[in-house]
Amino acid sequence: MMKQIIFSIVFFSAFGFLFYNLKRILSYIKLGQPEGRFNNPAERIKNVLKIAFGQSKLLREPVAGIIHFLIFWGFMLFLLAVIEAIIQGFFPHFSLHFLGSVFTAITLVQDIFGLLVMGSVLWALYRRFIQRVPRLDVKGHNLDAAIILLLILGVVLSMFGQNITHIANSNFIMADYEVRPISYYLSGLLINSGSETTRDLYEVFWWIHILIIFAFMNFLPYSKHFHVFTSIPNVYFSKIGDDKYALKKLNLEDENLTQYGAADFEHLSWKQILDGFSCTECGRCTAACPAAATGKKLSPREIIVNIRHRTEDKAPLMLAKVGDDN
Repeated sequence: MMKQIIFSIVFFSAFGFLFYNLKRILSYIKLGQPEGRFNNPAERIKNVLKIAFGQSKLLREPVAGIIHFLIFWGFMLFLLAVIEAIIQGFFPHFSLHFLGSVFTAITLVQDIFGLLVMGSVLWALYRRFIQRVPRLDVKGHNLDAAIILLLILGVVLSMFGQNITHIANSNFIMADYEVRPISYYLSGLLINSGSETTRDLYEVFWWIHILIIFAFMNFLPYSKHFHVFTSIPNVYFSKIGDDKYALKKLNLEDENLTQYGAADFEHLSWKQILDGFSCTECGRCTAACPAAATGKKLSPREIIVNIRHRTEDKAPLMLAKVGDDN
């Protein structure tokens, strides 16, 4: 019972703080100018499946694309393990075994992708800190990236720790429909038999897993990796059809216009502000920019990053003023 009480406090605190930050950022985005991005839902869903889930744009660059693809899909597959672990916080004996053969597929794929994600994280750390890929070597970005990558690594390692000790505690007999070949091999390699120590270790790994996940999701709103939350809606609301590459025309003959272009973030559309919060600051846009390639000081990345920074600086002041007026 004590475990459930402590977990309940941690759970509601973590999600309460997360929802506070999501609501805060949404209120910033809503300060932007209105723009219709709700037409043709079928084509928008198709874009999400192709670009967000299929990672089609990222895979144009094979090395970085494969790393991101494996981490993305690893996390998508780990979501079920996370949900199971969260429910176990309230009901300790809960399991997804009732899914039968579907559970078999889940456990097998999670086990394999766990290894692939660990390799991808180590590869990403190598590219950033040893190989020092120029577009990734940006002042002030390395700490943020290191924290995120190490948190991801912690999620995977703690998941394997849970699986390994669980198998040992079950006398190396996996439950019905459960298939975890890598965890089973590591369990036999590292542990001789189940004991009070392995049962305690299972609880330790369970808490580490949960706490890292809660820390990860609450760090994202303050990180350049906030795209974990915004990338799918950002793809959904992207331009489609004939307007995809069209620039918005300015009516210079409209005498009622008091503002041409954007002098500050609130003159941008809500979608352009969302773009700022969805940018991963990877630098692919600047690397592909013809003007930047000639040595000019134009950096598409800095433009979009500055939209987010300016929004975070000015939006709270605008919202506070609205609150005072009311």
